Amino acid sequence: MVSDPGARRSMPGTDPVTGPTRKSNRRVVMTTCTAHGAAGFTNLLVTKEGGFIVLNPHVGNCCILRLDEHAATAMYHLFGEWLGYEPVSAVDG
Repeated sequence: MVSDPGARRSMPGTDPVTGPTRKSNRRVVMTTCTAHGAAGFTNLLVTKEGGFIVLNPHVGNCCILRLDEHAATAMYHLFGEWLGYEPVSAVDG
């Protein structure tokens, strides 16, 4: 059987912000940058390294933000509050 190189391959699920979903510790989020707005966008590389969430704006390693579990949890709750989601309790009941 000969495969058609032009045939579309099935893609994994797609997230509207981060693109194709896959089991990986690395994502790129399309954002805007007000300091470097000439291009109108910037790639925000988000990775999980050990117990840290690492944010790498511009994928340039010029300003790396490392969030430990407490900082990442605080950001999670802050974003949820700003986006209007109900807080999630660690314990049901």
